[in-house]
Amino acid sequence: MLEREKESTGEKMLQQVMAFAEEYIFTLSTLIMVIVSPLYMLMIVYSIQNRFLISVGTSVVCYVLFVVDIYTNILSDVVESWSPIPSISDYLFIFFIAIPIGVFQGNVELKMESMEEDEDGTLKILVQEEAEFCEYVEEAIGEKKKDEVCIIIDGKNCSNVRNLFREFAYKFEFPDDFNENWDEFGECMNDLYWIEEERCTVYIHNSDQLLQDYVEDFNVFMSHLGDACMTWDNEREVDGFCMVMHCIPAKEEELMAKLEVAKCEGKYVYEQELIEIIYDVHTLEGTNYIEILPGEGEIEYWSESSIFFKEEHFGYIMPAFEKYYERFDYCGINEIRIHTWNEILAELEEIKEYLMSHPNPHSLGHVVGFIYEGVEAAFMQNYAENRNQLIVMITDSQAWIEEQSKTTKVITVLGM
Repeated sequence: MLEREKESTGEKMLQQVMAFAEEYIFTLSTLIMVIVSPLYMLMIVYSIQNRFLISVGTSVVCYVLFVVDIYTNILSDVVESWSPIPSISDYLFIFFIAIPIGVFQGNVELKMESMEEDEDGTLKILVQEEAEFCEYVEEAIGEKKKDEVCIIIDGKNCSNVRNLFREFAYKFEFPDDFNENWDEFGECMNDLYWIEEERCTVYIHNSDQLLQDYVEDFNVFMSHLGDACMTWDNEREVDGFCMVMHCIPAKEEELMAKLEVAKCEGKYVYEQELIEIIYDVHTLEGTNYIEILPGEGEIEYWSESSIFFKEEHFGYIMPAFEKYYERFDYCGINEIRIHTWNEILAELEEIKEYLMSHPNPHSLGHVVGFIYEGVEAAFMQNYAENRNQLIVMITDSQAWIEEQSKTTKVITVLGM
């Protein structure tokens, strides 16, 4: 009897709760919608402005489901077979849990999708607020690989050319004899021999403020960075030179416009020079030469007994060295014994015979080495003359090596 009374009391309480919900649930839902709707709208607008696409999708879906839930009771009364979707509490759970998750995912998405790469994959543009960028760099440095060095440049410290030179000289640890001019800046950025790591990532904070009022200098600067990327990739066995240029969202258009101009203005056009061996050390200008000299051990650069090649000219025959001297270091000292030189000379002979038997090829890339962008195009513009000069250079090289091999067992190639 007592149990029946308990059951009856429980049923009555349940009926009362259901009646209350039936009477007030629509009003309660409407009130919640009135309060929450502006928050949803702000969330969606904020997400769109910051390109949090996942967050936008999450917010819109949750909002639609929330509105549908409000009218579930009405539909339940009109259509008997209607099966109501989960209660509003479930959607409140979604609101408080799913939306923050969506924002977090959107933030990750922003970091990934706003990072635009050029064709070589060496330049990345990161559009973020300053605090977010600092956090991003901190995480990246914390997760960097053992063979990677990270360098942070602040565009605020590079407002003019002089300040830019000083910022880069300090952060990259340029040699003490660095003179503040574009030629030496380019040489230092192309060398970077003192950086032992295989990978170098440069984070340029506030890049929109870098040389902001110096358009021509900005174009020259970007050209030198492009050369540094190519040199690094050619001299290290991995494509490890990467720049991450940061700007705040408000400056994105301005920065992209500057980079587009720099890309057009800074396209490297190589001018073909006379292809020859240089015998007189006193005629050299600058340091971009490959030196070959007899002997080994204590090596002295710029010897009067050496022969010299301009960097790109030696590049034409470099495949022969890389093929038969596996440890060949374009930037280092290569002590090559005569028996290996004989193999290299034989390979050079094959290259020469190919040039002599193919007067008008469409491309020489599979036979001759072209170390810089534009070198092959310039070579092919005046192919007949350049081909003849290259044949003479190879012939003279062979004769010089054969002559030196009579008196020495090792002939050394000194790289850049």
